[in-house]
Amino acid sequence: MPDRALVAALCLALALAACSREPEIRVTHEPKQAVALRFATPGGWREQPAGDVRKASFLAGPAKLDVSVTVFPGDAGGVLANVNRWRRQLELPPLAAEADSHPAEILTGSGQRALAFVIESPDHATLGAILARRDRTWFVKLTGPRDAVLAERDHFDAFVRSLYVP
Repeated sequence: MPDRALVAALCLALALAACSREPEIRVTHEPKQAVALRFATPGGWREQPAGDVRKASFLAGPAKLDVSVTVFPGDAGGVLANVNRWRRQLELPPLAAEADSHPAEILTGSGQRALAFVIESPDHATLGAILARRDRTWFVKLTGPRDAVLAERDHFDAFVRSLYVP
């Protein structure tokens, strides 16, 4: 029967040998999935190049307001967190709880439902829409000077109603 010290030394040597191996790193490249958006562009809106996060981008109306369509995995923090993010961008205090949540209008179109929000400060406003899907959440946002944003509300609502997201 081998000596206990020899067995312990062999076990230690094997453990150290296993720990000293560098982990195998494998890199695979998968093609980026195209996102099949469908929408009707309102009059006075000009489509702009989309980016990595933006799936669609526009300049809206005579004031050339920025409109973005983005998508994130899961619920992206939930409705309240996103409404509060938009409120902070307008330097408004956050809402404390879902019960205090900013009232949402439900917009339906293209067989889909969106929660739409109008968030106003004295000088600026944001029109936002949230479209929750199985494994991702889509956001449409138009922000700028208050009067110019509110003048685009009908176009924004029509755009959100026309939007089909997978």
